[in-house]
Amino acid sequence: MAHGTQAVHGVIPQCSNPHSDIVFPVADGSKQRGLSMKFLHTSDWHLGRALHGQSLLEDQEFVLEQVVDLVHQEKPDAVIVAL
Repeated sequence: MAHGTQAVHGVIPQCSNPHSDIVFPVADGSKQRGLSMKFLHTSDWHLGRALHGQSLLEDQEFVLEQVVDLVHQEKPDAVIVAL
């Protein structure tokens, strides 16, 4: 990474999305043009588990299909799934 590209709160992210060009503050007070990243984060699925003796698989399948649709619609740079 080139000198002067470290942001105040971390490293300026780089991604391949040409429509996400934004400006980040740099530690020396200047501004640095960089690229943002779009994340889709989901967690606590507890896949395959039951709740009060009832299987959640049907409900989880339904919601996961909606997540897949959302990924196709929003086109994030990364999907984070914390099980």
